[in-house]
Order: sequence, then C-alpha cells, then structure tokens
Amino acid sequence: MAYRTQMQQITAGSQFNGAAPTTAVTSGNGKRTFATDTVGGLFALGPTEPGHVMGVALYADGANDLDGGTWVISKVTAEGDDFELFSGTTETEFASDASERVLMLPGESIKVVTTGMSVDMRCMVSTDFDLPGGAD
Repeated sequence: MAYRTQMQQITAGSQFNGAAPTTAVTSGNGKRTFATDTVGGLFALGPTEPGHVMGVALYADGANDLDGGTWVISKVTAEGDDFELFSGTTETEFASDASERVLMLPGESIKVVTTGMSVDMRCMVSTDFDLPGGAD
C-alpha cells in the first residue's frame, strides 16, 4: 500500500463544515489537492479495503495561526455514525501524533468542522491506502 495525501483549503472567514468540497481537484505524486473553497471538511477517502489514517493536520495558511475558534475532527462510519477523534480551541495548529493512527474501513470518511475561525485554513489527511482514481 502507498501513502496517500488529500488536502482541502478554506478561504478566510469561511469554515470547514463537514461538507464535500465543491472545487476542482488536482492529483500528482500521491497527493490530491482541492482548490480553495468556501465549504469543505469531508474527506471521503474511498478505501476499498481496510487501511489507516496515518495523520491529520489542521493549520492556518501563510504566517497566520488558527485564531481562537474551535475545531473537531471525526471519523464517520458507512452507517453515518460520527466518532470524535480530536478537538481543540485556540491552538496555533494541530497535527495528530504518529501513534494515533485511525483504522478506516470501506465507506468510512474523516470529517472536519471548525467554528469561529477568520483565517485561510488548510487540512491534510494522510493514509496508507491507495485512493480511487488511478495510481498518480
């Protein structure tokens, strides 16, 4: 299995709301990047077999810090159950620890929801399984 990364970006004043991104995606070198959007936060990774989320990073774009809002990162099962994995407030950035791998089964996704943020944000999810759509 190959390590794969998916990145979503949100404009200043917008929030990750747990929705699927609506912008175009570019792929290359094992990474998928969605163009900057005003909604997002649903990482429908599409595993076809069990694998792991190896890391999640939430951070402000540029020289800014996350500015005092709140954030929650959850795993959503294929049945729609929502399990909180990480949450926080007033942090400059968040990166999960390497020991905090999350088992992902087919049909499961990662959801990010923020409130009260005013800066451009990015969220990156890295996995140890191939994403659907080819071997870019």
